[in-house]
Amino acid sequence: MDGPHGYEWRGISAQGEALLDREVFLSLFEFGLVTLAGIAAENIYQSELPPEENPLVAISDLSEWEKAALQLLKTPERIDLVSRNLIRHLEEILSDAATWHVVENLATELLTSGTVTGDNLQRILDPLTPSSPS
Repeated sequence: MDGPHGYEWRGISAQGEALLDREVFLSLFEFGLVTLAGIAAENIYQSELPPEENPLVAISDLSEWEKAALQLLKTPERIDLVSRNLIRHLEEILSDAATWHVVENLATELLTSGTVTGDNLQRILDPLTPSSPS
C-alpha cells in the first residue's frame, strides 16, 4: 500500500488506497478473503514481532469490505460476525509454517520489487501447489 498519508511502520508505508481492481467482480466471500487476508497476516506478524506503538491497520481496505458486505449482509452486526469468522479462518491457514513461509517470501519480493508476476510468482507459490500423485 502506498498512500498519500505518509504513515510508516518499521519504515514501510502503512496506509493508502485499496488497490483491488474495481473492474473485477468478486463474490463477497472472495472479496472478504482478499481484503482480510492482509489483516490476518498483519495480526500473525505483529504477534511474532509486536510493534513498539499502536499498530496501524488498513482502514481503506476495511472500509471497502464493509461497504460491499453491507449490501448483502444488511447490518453491522452480521458484517462483524462474518469478518471475524473470515479472519479466524485465514489465521488458521496462515499459521501453517509452510504457508507462512510463502507469505514471507512473497512479502519480501513485493517490498523489494513492487510487483511479482509470471515465473517469479509461480516459483514463490510453488510450495502451496499440491503435488500430483505419482
